[in-house]
Amino acid sequence: MEKKKFNYKVVLTVLATLIAIKGGKYLIDQFDKSSIVIDKKLLEASQEVNKNLPMMLSSGLRVDSTMALPDKTFQYVLTLINVSKDELNLEELKKISYKEVLNNVKTSSDLKPFRDNKVTLIYLYKDKNNNEIFKLIFTYNDYKE
Repeated sequence: MEKKKFNYKVVLTVLATLIAIKGGKYLIDQFDKSSIVIDKKLLEASQEVNKNLPMMLSSGLRVDSTMALPDKTFQYVLTLINVSKDELNLEELKKISYKEVLNNVKTSSDLKPFRDNKVTLIYLYKDKNNNEIFKLIFTYNDYKE
């Protein structure tokens, strides 16, 4: 079976749109450095963002939800709605996505509150059948300058 060509620009599109979905801006409000307070703020941010989800980012990519996880972790769940896992070159997609998403995590002014508070960011990608494709995980050690 021949693998479909996948437009990697779709993955990059998620970055700009996710940043605009209020998550980072919501966290700007007077962050206390304690982990418990940050976890609470992340939960509030996730609840706020989820009010606008699911949201189509492009013809093939949807943001389904966000989730605040323990230990200062924030997760985005995204679905590639037109492809199944077996139609993708997973290694290539993950490699390209990791590099581009990490660059955005490091440089986006909207993600500064996450960086300032050493939040771990997870981008969980699923296929059209709701199968997990891969996760991109960025810890403070990955994005610190």
